[in-house]
Amino acid sequence: MSTVCYIDFENLYNSLEQQYGFRLTNQGYVKLKQFLINEFKIEKASDIKLFAIWDFFQHVKSQIALLNMGIVDSVINAPNSTDGKLVVEALTNSKDYNHIVFLSGDGLFLHPAIFLSQELGKKISFVALKKSCCEEFKKLGFPVYYLDDLFNITGYQVSSDCNSLEKTAALSSDLEVVLHKVIHMMYALKTNELAWIGVAHQVIAMRKKQGKTDAPFDNVTNVLSLISEGCKKGIFIPGKQPHPTGTGTQDTIKLNEGNLHVKKMKRIVDTQLSRSVK
Repeated sequence: MSTVCYIDFENLYNSLEQQYGFRLTNQGYVKLKQFLINEFKIEKASDIKLFAIWDFFQHVKSQIALLNMGIVDSVINAPNSTDGKLVVEALTNSKDYNHIVFLSGDGLFLHPAIFLSQELGKKISFVALKKSCCEEFKKLGFPVYYLDDLFNITGYQVSSDCNSLEKTAALSSDLEVVLHKVIHMMYALKTNELAWIGVAHQVIAMRKKQGKTDAPFDNVTNVLSLISEGCKKGIFIPGKQPHPTGTGTQDTIKLNEGNLHVKKMKRIVDTQLSRSVK
């Protein structure tokens, strides 16, 4: 029986962080790959296909590519675009497979799974976190395999599998200030892209208006270092327009709106804005 596995990578990455405060390490991706191959008898690593808007995940894309798994780019930055592309792929390009595995806890895949199972006679399995729609999958008779068991997760930031998972660190207060200012500017400019060099200048200008000129907001280089730290943490995402000097300081970057810290900061900014309107 030939098997293909479709991974909703955005759901995997964001759910691990939001539900448990974890991210997979390099060893974690290796462990996941080997589990999928062994458990579902997947013949080729390329039959494990990871779907995402990969501009948002450049910080992990290279290490995943080394494992020879299939990387599928959703390209279109719109709500549910990754889910949509994954569904289209599953419905149109699965004729050569008897067994289809969905790695996602998103209930959006229930109807495609039912169609593939009842209309096309495919065997369907799900791999998901316990804090997901997995109970709905089970109610409809689909086998469910738990990522919690694979990585020995027992609660928020509690796991005995420390080699496969890293805890997500809290943001520094300085980085939270930059994130706060960026979100305000995103609202003001109604854009999803900004040049980081411009962000640095605007953050400093906004701090000066508040009568605050203390370090690290006293020069552009310091703010760019903070932004670089944010990129490493996966909060800010490098874009596709590098500075001609190769320094990367003028990359166009996109805000990863699925990031837990971003969601939290957006709620704070939304509250502030609604109060100012009143």
